[in-house]
Amino acid sequence: MRRLTGATLVLASGKGLENYLGKLRDNLTAGQILLEVGNSIPSMEMSEAAQLMEAAAHGHPGHTHGGVDPHWWNSVENVIRAARVITAAFTKADPGNAPFYEANNRAYQKQLTDLRKWALREIGRIPSKDRKLATAHLSMGYFARDFGFKLIPVQGLNPAVPATSQELAAAIDTIRKSKIRAVFPEQGVNPKHLARISAETGVRFGGQLIADGNGTGDLASFSGAFAHNVRTITKELAPLP
Repeated sequence: MRRLTGATLVLASGKGLENYLGKLRDNLTAGQILLEVGNSIPSMEMSEAAQLMEAAAHGHPGHTHGGVDPHWWNSVENVIRAARVITAAFTKADPGNAPFYEANNRAYQKQLTDLRKWALREIGRIPSKDRKLATAHLSMGYFARDFGFKLIPVQGLNPAVPATSQELAAAIDTIRKSKIRAVFPEQGVNPKHLARISAETGVRFGGQLIADGNGTGDLASFSGAFAHNVRTITKELAPLP
């Protein structure tokens, strides 16, 4: 709250991700604007995300009933929209520097468009039958929608909610039946369930995905984290040249 003192514009991800926004909003002063960037981006309902999941023998593994998937940033198209929203907000809050913000947005739009074209080429090397993404929780729904993947989350939407033994057994059954080639741990999520699945099914334990937040160093930007995820997934699922 001390760091927010004097800020004209406060950006939040939105879609219910930050549970502290009510208290934050109550402590803002007159003239301060809180913008939930993700709220202007079309939401993927959890029922829609569930349709991207492979059906297990006992139903869908993970907690997928109701609500909105807040992980909107795992889509280049969504980040393109977010950049426009943020540019408009900066321009409104600081009109004297509008040309600067607009020039940055144009440059970033080109970078993101190029990134999307590259990702389509890379993922295009993965056969449709192998586009099955087994992760710890349901954080890659927007990515899966954009690139035609089926999702197999072990823990559902919330990584803080541990998978039950029934859900874990259902995920193992699905992975065996669906001939999954690899399981992918996620940054910040305990990989023990995926490690157990890998051991019991014999599928490869893939590289770590950055699904929530950014990485560090070269992976600290959206573009760096997204490109890392594409490379990590294609390394395991694309056939060798």
